[in-house]
Amino acid sequence: MVKIEDKGRAKTIEVTNKTGLKIVLCTYGASVFSLKVNDKPLILEFENFDEFLDSLGYHGKTLGRVAGRILSPIEIDGVKYELKKELDFPYALHGGSQTSLSYVNWDYKIKKGLGFTSVVFSILDKDLNNGFPGNVLFKITYKIFNNKNEFRLIQEAKTDKKTYINLSNHMYFSFSNDLNLSDYVLKMDASRYGDVRKDILITETKQVPEMLNFKEGAKLGEKLDIIEKESFLGTIDNTFLFDNSTDSEADVTLENQDFKLVLNTNYPAMNIYLDNSMGDQKFVNNKGINKRRAIALEPQLYDLELDSITFDKNHSYKYFINYQIISK
Repeated sequence: MVKIEDKGRAKTIEVTNKTGLKIVLCTYGASVFSLKVNDKPLILEFENFDEFLDSLGYHGKTLGRVAGRILSPIEIDGVKYELKKELDFPYALHGGSQTSLSYVNWDYKIKKGLGFTSVVFSILDKDLNNGFPGNVLFKITYKIFNNKNEFRLIQEAKTDKKTYINLSNHMYFSFSNDLNLSDYVLKMDASRYGDVRKDILITETKQVPEMLNFKEGAKLGEKLDIIEKESFLGTIDNTFLFDNSTDSEADVTLENQDFKLVLNTNYPAMNIYLDNSMGDQKFVNNKGINKRRAIALEPQLYDLELDSITFDKNHSYKYFINYQIISK
């Protein structure tokens, strides 16, 4: 079942399948406003829709043109481009912060196929918008399966000029009103990560330290007890490289006593951010302010070597993230 609602500043598209999966998508940032299974929430959901649109935390939104932090200026084929920088920092954040693709309305179409419903968002990001070269046509597809608690996010782009592209999504996972993630178990086949300096820019690739080692699966609280004391970040905000990424095996699992999320992707890396901000946003599934309340799993390209995020008119961009939710 599909329900479209005009909320003034943006439209929402609600898709409910036969197994109780309900996802509410939004034209603003080609984003996910709400995700539930049998009316139990799986991500943080704002009480106030306008606060969701304006949230500085990118809740549920598509990140781009370039997810993460990238130093400005950039140089492509001998030409320098000044990017829109983040506040007083020397880098662009998520493609331009509040003027990026996360904070504009996208066009959308609804497509129905055999066993699925797709919502396809698209937008033309014009040459030099936020400083990036090239007219880039972006397409974000959410493919919701009719008969299982599963959906696939497909991210595509085509450019008319050499440029940098690196998309991701910033849903904050928090299952069934269990808002302290200390007892959640995270498992991820990654033994290398991007070591960061004080401005959170990646400087080199290293073996993960034990406090960031989730290869065998570990409770988040056990790691955070150490991270919050020893890391200058005060939380997990790191980019990990998968040891083996294929579309036939789980790259990441996250679970508590109610649900297990199985995430597959053909992206080679993933940034993880665990929200320790103690922000005062009001969520439907969070009536108070608490630490360790949600985690963002952001598959993406690894941008330490900028060649990996360089695309031209002969080199299209297409990656997927698959989300399977298992009720316990």
